[in-house]
Amino acid sequence: MAKNRINGNRREDYDDFRESLNPSMSRDYGQVSERDVNMAAAGSVAEQLVRIAAWVLSAVLALRFVTHIFSNDTANGFVSFVNVVTDWLAIPFQNLFQSVPAGLSGFFDFPAVAALVLIVAIAYLLNWLLASTRRDDIV
Repeated sequence: MAKNRINGNRREDYDDFRESLNPSMSRDYGQVSERDVNMAAAGSVAEQLVRIAAWVLSAVLALRFVTHIFSNDTANGFVSFVNVVTDWLAIPFQNLFQSVPAGLSGFFDFPAVAALVLIVAIAYLLNWLLASTRRDDIV
């Protein structure tokens, strides 16, 4: 008799556990549509634009860092192009951080790293602000 009582409790515990995993099974939760879940996961268009801009700027700054590590030849067209594209991001940090020679021909570009960190931090803060305003609109 005690054995059946123990198994009965296990079954009830299992059902409670399943309901906690799947809110649509429970009577306590409202129905959530698949569209609502997809919209919440995707974020707003502004958040996606901030994310894309941060990725592009980060990739270009990382490319600048890599080209400066391996080559200091500004006569090279590719290196010159990367410098022109990213100078507006790295110039504010050139007085704060000095570049350190790395190897025979390149240097460690601290201004590019500082600009990369700043871009990531600004993108994170902007997305956090946008997400918090979106959550406030829902509630």
